[in-house]
Amino acid sequence: MDSRNFTINNGIMKRSEHVFEIGNVNLGKMFFDTLNSKPEFIGQIDAITDTTTTYQKMSENSVRCAIWLKKHGLGPNDIVFNCSHNRMNSYIPILATFYNGSTLAFGYKGIQIQMTKYLFKILKPKFIFTEVEELKIFSEVAIEMNLNVKIITYTKVFDYYYINDILNESTSHEVNEFSPTAPLNPNDDCILPLTSGTTGDSKILSHSYKAIMEGLLVHNMNKETTSNDVSLVYLPIYWLIGLRVMLSDVLNFTTRIVINETSYDLHEAFQLIQKYKVTKVRFSLGMMYRIFKWRKLETYDRSSLKTLTFNGVKLPAEMIKFMMTVAKNGIVEQTYGATEMSIPMSRGIMNKIDPNSCGSLYPNMSMKVIDVRSGENLGPKESGEICFKSPYLMKGYCKHPEATARAIDPEGWYHTGDLGYYEESGLVFVLGRVKNSKVLPNGKIIPLWQIERSLLLNSEVIETIVLTSDENSDTYKLFAFVVLLSGSKITEKELSEIVNDFTDIEFPVIVKIVDELPLTKTGKVNLWKLKKRVL
Repeated sequence: MDSRNFTINNGIMKRSEHVFEIGNVNLGKMFFDTLNSKPEFIGQIDAITDTTTTYQKMSENSVRCAIWLKKHGLGPNDIVFNCSHNRMNSYIPILATFYNGSTLAFGYKGIQIQMTKYLFKILKPKFIFTEVEELKIFSEVAIEMNLNVKIITYTKVFDYYYINDILNESTSHEVNEFSPTAPLNPNDDCILPLTSGTTGDSKILSHSYKAIMEGLLVHNMNKETTSNDVSLVYLPIYWLIGLRVMLSDVLNFTTRIVINETSYDLHEAFQLIQKYKVTKVRFSLGMMYRIFKWRKLETYDRSSLKTLTFNGVKLPAEMIKFMMTVAKNGIVEQTYGATEMSIPMSRGIMNKIDPNSCGSLYPNMSMKVIDVRSGENLGPKESGEICFKSPYLMKGYCKHPEATARAIDPEGWYHTGDLGYYEESGLVFVLGRVKNSKVLPNGKIIPLWQIERSLLLNSEVIETIVLTSDENSDTYKLFAFVVLLSGSKITEKELSEIVNDFTDIEFPVIVKIVDELPLTKTGKVNLWKLKKRVL
């Protein structure tokens, strides 16, 4: 990091500030103007059919959806709930929600009924866009909870609104006269994503329109963008990072190759890179592992790749170096972030820095490391809990003030729960988690969170929980129970190898794939039932 871009005072490292003139925070207008500024630009290409979508068509579709939503009662602060995989038309309700100054919330593939009830109880969505796989659960829960909600499907289903049909209900005059509406207040809820659940139960959190709009601007100014970029992303759109990348691609005039995030065929992936001369790629963790073990990489032309990005987990240095050979003409980029922050906290170009680090702070980001017992600020190279402060921090966890108070202290510092330190050079290093570890009688610490995170960062994995055996430390065993997406072909052996490669666990980790995690009456995982299966 350039020394002019940050300061360290009294144990607080602070990156330089950047002020944005964003007026009334009309996020919808920012996308509307971008799409209409270059109407012939190809924004999307279907990886299967080669079908293209221009910015003009993206603008028209999202406007027509916004008009339909408003006609049917969507107003500021009303919630649109979206549950889709990466598809050519998944951008439509997202942009349409922003155009109305409303709030966007997300479900995920394979969501279970208890989680659906939890989400709908808090959110009370006015509109639901869904895949057919989740339609039955959403419909039943909506009826049971007496929700006044309209359900729109991405594929045609009798007796339900169909997304392509609702786009045809607006007139050309209405489309031509349309103008996006700003939120009533810059701090109104914009996006309500779910936490990953790697450190406890998933929670809904709130990001304001101001935080999302500024976050996108600062994220884009921190990137090495080039003209005619082509993006290939294997992250689900219901992850906040997957959504942010999609939105950034639109703002940066990047052509997006749309591929289902559960497609993990490496031959297909590198054929797409070769065919479309992809310049930016984000693989899932599971794919990166498979590429690392693959022996057919050299049969594909990868000369177009300029940026290969990974996030969410500390990779072994040898794997990072290998990824540099994958993007041999470009860079390997790592970001360190959390759903609680609308942008990553740090970013590094691994070709240029210590591969054990997570890069340097983003603009408008402050960091400190505190002693886990006393809470006092520590200095460079002193390990403790990492904390961040930024305008891009969440407003809080929805209707969960106790959890919000645990995460954000009275001075506005977000306590990540991560152990780490920073150097005088400005580089950030993450070592592990403060909690969710098992301490053995001999004093050894087993970071159970590493196992769960390494598994959850595969988008084929819906849920996971790790249990420990009750044996002595000489024969200690760990059991990871995993629920997969329907149709997933990943095996217990592959998942076990991923855990062993991406963690520092000294004891055997046995992965068990199950249809679902048994729950108690309160919706918590029934640990006793799981233990009966293996102990």
